[in-house]
Amino acid sequence: MLDPAADLDLFLADFGVPVVIGTLETSGILDEEPAEVLGGRAAVAGRYRSVLVPTPGLPALHRDDPIRVNGIDYTIRDWGPDARTLDGLWTRIGLAEP
Repeated sequence: MLDPAADLDLFLADFGVPVVIGTLETSGILDEEPAEVLGGRAAVAGRYRSVLVPTPGLPALHRDDPIRVNGIDYTIRDWGPDARTLDGLWTRIGLAEP
C-alpha cells in the first residue's frame, strides 16, 4: 500500500530548498507568482513569494513569525492548504520580507 505522506521527503530530495520554522528544519518548494493588489481605482502589480512545505510535523504558524527559506530570512504573511493539490499533505506559506 502506498503512503503518500512518506514520499514527501523523496519528492523534495532533488529540488527542495532548506526551510527553517522555529526548531523545525525541513525542505520546501520556493515559488513566485504574479500578484495584483486592487484598491479603489488603483492596482499595483507585484510578486507573491511563497514556499510549499509538507504539512505533517509543521508547528503552529503565526502571522509575522520568522521563517528562513533557502538561507534568506522572511516573516510569515499567510498560510493554508495548497489549492493545487487539496490533499492536505502540503501547506503553502506566504512570505514577506521583514
